[in-house]
Amino acid sequence: MILAIIAMKKLLFFLLFITIGSHLISEEIMCSKKHILLTGSPGIGKSTIIKTVIRSFTGPVKGVYAEEENINGERTGFILHTLEGQSAYLAHENMLSEYRVGKYGVNVEAIESLVVPAISPFNDSLVIIDEIGLMQCYAPHFLDAVTITLNNAPCVLGTISLQNTEKLLAIKQRSDVQVIEVTPENRNSLPEIILHHLSLTAMKQSVAQDIPMKAIERPPGA
Repeated sequence: MILAIIAMKKLLFFLLFITIGSHLISEEIMCSKKHILLTGSPGIGKSTIIKTVIRSFTGPVKGVYAEEENINGERTGFILHTLEGQSAYLAHENMLSEYRVGKYGVNVEAIESLVVPAISPFNDSLVIIDEIGLMQCYAPHFLDAVTITLNNAPCVLGTISLQNTEKLLAIKQRSDVQVIEVTPENRNSLPEIILHHLSLTAMKQSVAQDIPMKAIERPPGA
């Protein structure tokens, strides 16, 4: 039965294409790249997409996501949340730190103590990394932790800075990473596309390991 489903999927791969912004990405190519990193301009909705996927994904998941702190309509900082329930400031305009990005002081200690352990691969968990950016790169062990996770986790869903440094570009150019630029045109459809990718990734892993696959279910009404 599983082999028949796979054969049908392969046939559909040649017929089905997903429109993402101004790019046409075949589902076959997207599925062959097990990790997805979203990029785009600040405030475009990358973290919102991540949180939407987390709410709908029923498999094991771990990692970290970020939220903006806004006071009277002004962005004043960024707050880290691990999926284990821990929180800390990633950066704040009033934070005293030798590490700064724009007007924000960066909390390197929080990146080292919360983010690095939170993104370490564990069993078959989906790993969330929001985000791989200039602030996080100040932490001595962060990029090493990202590399280890990309090398070992079954799937990483994350965000990455639109700006390029040598190290960020190296992550974007990995053969197992699909970078998707979030735009106003594609951001509403991306959660469902990503969930579909995760279901195909789970199918490939179950066949490779020759074990029964537990289907990824959608919440009622989705």
